[in-house]
Amino acid sequence: MRAKGRTMVETARTIASLPLGEQAGSAEPIPEIPGYEIEGELGRGGMGVVYQALQTALKRRVALKMILAGQAQEERQRFMSEANAVAQLKHPNIVQIYEIGEAEGRPFFSLELVDGGSLEDRFGGKPMAWRQAAELISLVARAIHVAHLQGIVHRDLKPANILLQLDGTPKITDFGIAKRLDSSHETQAGKILGSPAYMSPEQALGKNDSIGPATDIYALGAMLYDALTGRPPFETDNTIDTILQAVRLEAVPPRTLQPSVPRDLDVICLKCLEKKPERRYATALELAEDLKRLLRNEPISARPISSLERAQRWAARNPAWATLAVALVLSVLALFATGAWFTRQLQRELRATEQARKQATDARNELRSRLAHSIAERVDSDLRQLAGVPKVLAHGLEQRSDWTAAQLQAWLFAELDRDPHIFGMAIAFETWQFRSDVQDFALYVHRDAKGIQAKQLLPPEYTPIYREWDWYKRAERSGTWSEPYVDEGGGEIPMATFTMPFERQGKRVGVVTVDLSLEYFEALQHAMQDARMGGKSYALVTTGKGTFVSHPDAGRRFPAPGSHSPFRSDANQAALWSRILGGELGRERGRDPVSGKPAELLFAPVRSGRWSCVFVVPD
Repeated sequence: MRAKGRTMVETARTIASLPLGEQAGSAEPIPEIPGYEIEGELGRGGMGVVYQALQTALKRRVALKMILAGQAQEERQRFMSEANAVAQLKHPNIVQIYEIGEAEGRPFFSLELVDGGSLEDRFGGKPMAWRQAAELISLVARAIHVAHLQGIVHRDLKPANILLQLDGTPKITDFGIAKRLDSSHETQAGKILGSPAYMSPEQALGKNDSIGPATDIYALGAMLYDALTGRPPFETDNTIDTILQAVRLEAVPPRTLQPSVPRDLDVICLKCLEKKPERRYATALELAEDLKRLLRNEPISARPISSLERAQRWAARNPAWATLAVALVLSVLALFATGAWFTRQLQRELRATEQARKQATDARNELRSRLAHSIAERVDSDLRQLAGVPKVLAHGLEQRSDWTAAQLQAWLFAELDRDPHIFGMAIAFETWQFRSDVQDFALYVHRDAKGIQAKQLLPPEYTPIYREWDWYKRAERSGTWSEPYVDEGGGEIPMATFTMPFERQGKRVGVVTVDLSLEYFEALQHAMQDARMGGKSYALVTTGKGTFVSHPDAGRRFPAPGSHSPFRSDANQAALWSRILGGELGRERGRDPVSGKPAELLFAPVRSGRWSCVFVVPD
């Protein structure tokens, strides 16, 4: 399993899970929750896992959501905020909560089980019949209006969060990032929350103090647009451009893409997608009522924008062309005026154009910085999720001292069998701590071509004794992540390890570790392609010692010889990379680590792993 030269551990898995979405089959043990029988896992994210369970007393099947082990206090608060938000809402089109509780030191809540898939599944990238789309969004709008009346804004309405019963009845779910309108401290200013394709401009700009019911109304309009056209109003191959389009561009009218859409429905949809919140429907109920009027062939309240307003919006979005048009007009007028007057006017317009360009550049830079920060935080959340696996095992080892070698081996085998992404796991003890008649015990279970294997990490095969290795002796009480390394005892496999010590009566007894192979880093790189910021930009993840564990160029990604931060002989660049590796958050001019050419570098810390996410945007 391991060899010399390791100290902190594991990044691969957690990071790799970042944009790959929800993954079933984690290595976390199935919890025992009084009153429920767990039947299987439905899905998981960075904060919680959802099981299908039988509530034994009432003999009904439920969805049971439980926070993952190892979550920070912030995640626990957000988890309970979701439970409290859903508990307040009683509506046939909102998933109902049955019980809030705690088991094994982790909060959970049970919910109505909705087994007809999601609206995302129903869309499937194809337009719906317009009447069906209007009826569906009308139901969802009435339901979210009830949440708004309770002071709750969902903030992440999207097709994947609208579940469907078998008869097609929609149910709003996942209030995980919901905001209470009477709370001012739930969301850090500037943090981007939501899904880019359905995100309102105020969300995209990180203006969390401007988020209110109109934010959800925008998302309803985006879902209606998706239902009518088979695509969201704004969608590109990278997050930053999608966000910028949502902020700066007007959506193409649905009727342009699908001429069968009624003109009034086109107007309703575009009103929801107005850039300014005050120009959208005042309430979600007003939207629902307008959709009902449409379905009854009655006049709607929304009105299309005028030609003059359309021209004004075009000028605002295209200041350079607008300035040119004004300049042409002024040039004609100048024929009848003095040259000095014309020059002053032209200079004024050119200054306005430069100011508009500067504002657009500033907005793009601000969005890039916020996106880098948000993605680093998602990576950090994933790292904490993986850290929960050995923490759960360590807790079990602390509670009992009578474990047998066969029991520990069976436990580790079960964990590896449950999660194919984990390469290996180990439990290693201090001298005489496993049993009074056993001096050294270090059980390692790992995968190879023949399946799952077990062995002891003891001399002569493993020298020195495991307690001299960094992954053991440098492990911190809260757990430690290693630098990536190549396993010299398991087939030259590049990997990383997370180590969690366990104690009894205040004395360290041993450690639990989880190994992840390089496949996780490769998966992470594929996932981070979604976070490109346009052009030839790319993202990488570096350890605190400057080793690139994620990089689009395989020759720059561990264990390649070029997998270390460059520019060590360049004082300016060395100073910049020292700040990056030190965990700073920022944006600076620098050089592309691959080409050495000028580039903008945006960087944000992954604090739990003491690593950093870096986005490189070449000139």
